[in-house]
Amino acid sequence: MHILNDFFLLNWNEKSEFIDNLPKQFETEILHVLDDDFEQFCDSCSILLIINSENFEKIINIKEFKLIFNAVFEDISIDKWILLQTQKKVLELILDLGNFELNNILKENFEILRKEGIITYYISRRLIGLFGIIKVNKKKKPDLRLKKANSSDNFYKNSLNILQTGIENVKIYVEIDFIQEKLKQIEEKIRNERFSIGVTGIINSGKSTMLNALLKKEILGTSVIPETANLTILKYSKKRFARVHFWNKAEFSKIEQNIDRHEGIKKFINETKEVFGNSLDTFIKEKSKITEVQIDNLALYTSAEKSNKKCNLVKSVELFTDLEFLKDGVEIVDTPGLDDPIVQREEITLKYINECDLMIHLMNVNQSATKKDVDFIIDSVIYQNIARLLIVITRIDTVNQEELEEVIKYTKASIENRLKEQNKSHKLHYILEKLDFIPISGKAALLLRTNQENKAKELGYDLQSSGILRVEEYLQNVLFGSNSEKANLIIQSNSNEIFSVIKQQKNLFEKETILLNKTSYEIKQEYETFKAQSEDMLMMLSKIKKTIKEQEKELRGYFKTLHKFSDSRLINLRDIVKVRIMDDVSYEMRKNRSYPKKERIEYILENGIKDGLVDLIRDYRYEFQKKMQESFEVIKRDFDENAESIDYQNSDFNAKEFLEKELKAFMVFQNRENLHAAINLNIKKYAKNSLDKLNNILQDLLKETVDELQKSMNLKLKNINEELLLNFIKISQKSIEQKEHEINLQVNLLKTTMQNIKNSTTNKKERLEEIKSKIETLNLIEKDLNSINKGVV
Repeated sequence: MHILNDFFLLNWNEKSEFIDNLPKQFETEILHVLDDDFEQFCDSCSILLIINSENFEKIINIKEFKLIFNAVFEDISIDKWILLQTQKKVLELILDLGNFELNNILKENFEILRKEGIITYYISRRLIGLFGIIKVNKKKKPDLRLKKANSSDNFYKNSLNILQTGIENVKIYVEIDFIQEKLKQIEEKIRNERFSIGVTGIINSGKSTMLNALLKKEILGTSVIPETANLTILKYSKKRFARVHFWNKAEFSKIEQNIDRHEGIKKFINETKEVFGNSLDTFIKEKSKITEVQIDNLALYTSAEKSNKKCNLVKSVELFTDLEFLKDGVEIVDTPGLDDPIVQREEITLKYINECDLMIHLMNVNQSATKKDVDFIIDSVIYQNIARLLIVITRIDTVNQEELEEVIKYTKASIENRLKEQNKSHKLHYILEKLDFIPISGKAALLLRTNQENKAKELGYDLQSSGILRVEEYLQNVLFGSNSEKANLIIQSNSNEIFSVIKQQKNLFEKETILLNKTSYEIKQEYETFKAQSEDMLMMLSKIKKTIKEQEKELRGYFKTLHKFSDSRLINLRDIVKVRIMDDVSYEMRKNRSYPKKERIEYILENGIKDGLVDLIRDYRYEFQKKMQESFEVIKRDFDENAESIDYQNSDFNAKEFLEKELKAFMVFQNRENLHAAINLNIKKYAKNSLDKLNNILQDLLKETVDELQKSMNLKLKNINEELLLNFIKISQKSIEQKEHEINLQVNLLKTTMQNIKNSTTNKKERLEEIKSKIETLNLIEKDLNSINKGVV
């Protein structure tokens, strides 16, 4: 009865048991048509069974349908329930007949109706799949319950629904435990996919107001996330709560080390120690303390006014809420202001920026395109390699349209001028291509989103003119649209894995089909032959495992060489930057008898180190990739001796991309503002009278910076190297594990088939029909999944 239930649930959202039986006289008329005109019966059934709740009104009014219906039932009016009763009786007849020819004709008719545009691709596939597993000659057939994926306007969500539905359907036909486990792993991976939006801006740029409008709830603000500007990560959870992360001792010690370099830091440290005294250790521990709190109580930890200065000790906040916008795996990273004197907060900001899929940078229309804004934009696009950067111009309710256009024009001009200062004018087009501008009135948007329409009207705004809808549309397109690089990557990689699982199961079915067509003697002979071959293959695989271990050890040793290479390059970089600054100072003093411009020194310092680091990363990854490829070739030679090979080219892991992403995630150098100030101060102090003294001071200042950079780099490389080794092992062993599975499966398949034939527990014909039906259904599932790759979702 499951086919009846599935048919009516999928097509009418009705249970078959609640549908009355057709009156006896009409049953007789259907049987009469079947006996007298088999072809007419097939045609009539095809038309009757394509009707569902969505197309009912349309099809019953078609002239051809009325003729077919009246040919079977004379003088009867058509309504939904008589149609449902008829469909039920027809299906019961087809199920009872178990006629192979009838089922095939119906499937062909459904395909013709699809090509004629009368029914959709999905309806035809669903019906063909249904009739593909109807019992033939009353032999047992697999239980088909092909589910329909929920549709959505969102490309990513729609594609994901098709993938998840595909997995559920495939599970029914997979007969091997380790393949079922693969499907579970794919499901888990899909569930854990995340899209991260980074939100930045200088203090008072309007970040919290825009985010509250976007979230349709006043969650962020000075009462919760205060002027101390802790980094806040918003995540989805049905339960609303927050996690407060405190500085650890090492991080807080770094802040203290800068006490004499910035008045803001001095005030921050003195105030904190005065308030907490000996109780500081209660919060600042060796390992960061994490406290879980109710959102309503979060201000007691983060507000400068309400927290008794505990906000000074807070590094970041994770805020979990059930907001709809976050439901599809979206995480919003609300970063501290870029002009925060606490450098460690800027470090955290840059770390998260590197991991974001999309950046939003806010600029107050009344103070936009500051040097900090422009430098951040250039840095994000060139060095952080941000794919898209949305610049939101806030507080447009304070200016007119002409002034707004002038601000955008001025921002672009400021970027161009800054690039000219850095001798990078050729990068202008590249940067502007990645920028998008959307002006908003965050204040009006928030009022409208928090049921204060009258106040918004006083400002002269509705939702459309406030700009918040444009921001939402932009986010949906960039994150989840059909052109989204990440969305397509997720869909493509997961669909490929599902195809791989289907292929594995189909291969096993095909092998079993071949075995079932052999005699027990032939199978036994094949078993003995394969058993002997498998022992040789397992010995070969054992040898290769040993080679992998040797290559792993060699790679581990090679990392030491690469570390020395990195250290040497950083020292050279320090000397190069120092020479460039000294040359510039000497030139200006000699030619113009003046100091170099402050901006010029900052440019030499920042871009010299950044460009040098980019070169270092490129060369490091090249040396590593070359060495790893040599190791792969050594392993591959062992496979080739046995007419096998490892396909490294199709591996999911890209070492170059991984290495580049990870190495640029740490701070290029710390205490940027303090270093700028110290160097410019000493230039003014010694450039006129003692260049040698200045040279030595620059040597010391840059040595301190590069020492910090080396520590950061070496710590990062240590973690990266371990990750690279793990992936090297994973790639190397992938084919080995696959081959071991194939050997074990083949042995078990041969043994099981022999045992079944011996015990006569399996009807060969029945099992062959079952396998054929399952392969047909897996092919249908593949076609549905292929609709994603063709963009027809």
